[in-house]
Amino acid sequence: MSIRSPSWLRLPHERRAAVRADELLTAFAAHPRIHTQWIDVESYSAASSDILIAHVTDLADWNLLFEKLRDTSFFSEPYFRVDQILVGIEDGYRAAETGAGAA
Repeated sequence: MSIRSPSWLRLPHERRAAVRADELLTAFAAHPRIHTQWIDVESYSAASSDILIAHVTDLADWNLLFEKLRDTSFFSEPYFRVDQILVGIEDGYRAAETGAGAA
């Protein structure tokens, strides 16, 4: 979860689109095994403005992507601030109920 900074909100929409395309989408394209979704929660939450949901099968892929993202202006300017990183397993409770390992 992240919060958009005032420096991001001051950018013209055309510049925001260019930064997204040049930096963010380029970083994601380099990691095609990671499926991502951006969820805009700004008008529904005071805590965060955006949520990135990333589906990964290998945490090493996520680590490489996140290191790449840290080198972008999204975080170095910063245009966004990461509030939380929550890691979970889909239907993880089932393994606990059955005593089986996580799939």
